[in-house]
Amino acid sequence: EILKQPEITKQEESTKQEPIKQEETIQQQDETTKQEDETIKQLEVAKKQEDTIKQEETKQEEATKQDETTKQEDETIKQLEVAKKQEDTIKQEETKQEEATKQDETTKQ
Repeated sequence: EILKQPEITKQEESTKQEPIKQEETIQQQDETTKQEDETIKQLEVAKKQEDTIKQEETKQEEATKQDETTKQEDETIKQLEVAKKQEDTIKQEETKQEEATKQDETTKQ
């Protein structure tokens, strides 16, 4: 009977500790869930930051393309202006030649 007594005491002790162990397990699970939730939030923030960076890079690329297009347009305009000046100069020369030719004919007559 005396030998059985410690065995009963161990069982009672084990039975008393079972709810404590369950509570500890629940607390650990809650902590794990909180950590997982925090990790998910951090990943969402990182994803938003990544998306924002990509949008900004796209805007920069578009702005660069627009700048390049504008430069090309400006260069084309300059070339057209030069061509127009050359054309005007040629017309002035032709007009001078025609007047000189007329003058020569008038002088000959």
